[in-house]
Amino acid sequence: MCIRDRVWSEEGRREWGLGVCTPDEMRRLLEKIYRGEAGSTTATDEMLRLLGHQYFDGLIAGETPPTVWVGSKSGAVNDSRSDNAIVASPGGTYILTVYTKHNADQRWTHENEAEVAIRRVARMVYQHYNPKSTWVRPAGAEKL
Repeated sequence: MCIRDRVWSEEGRREWGLGVCTPDEMRRLLEKIYRGEAGSTTATDEMLRLLGHQYFDGLIAGETPPTVWVGSKSGAVNDSRSDNAIVASPGGTYILTVYTKHNADQRWTHENEAEVAIRRVARMVYQHYNPKSTWVRPAGAEKL
């Protein structure tokens, strides 16, 4: 039984809540949106516009220079953190999905271990695609 089938069962809703999808499902969805295959041209344009205007941008988007377009969708519950993004970096556009689960650290702060891990992965991936980049997130940015 796939996760999507379990989510709609009573047991699955108790365990996962509603609206759960896997990192691979989110990656495939973002890829379809990016390629204009998730609906009409008008719909996919609007999806990209909305993804690019996320208020919560302290995870993957926060580890890219402000001149780089990032379309992202994050998620959080006490036990899990996630971020999914299309990153149009100078070194190439890529899609990154990072999920955590069974988090011991359930604080709702910037220092949460899962959020720190997501930012660390995001920074490594950005550096992989842009090895000559010297950009670093400014000190104190997490307080804004």
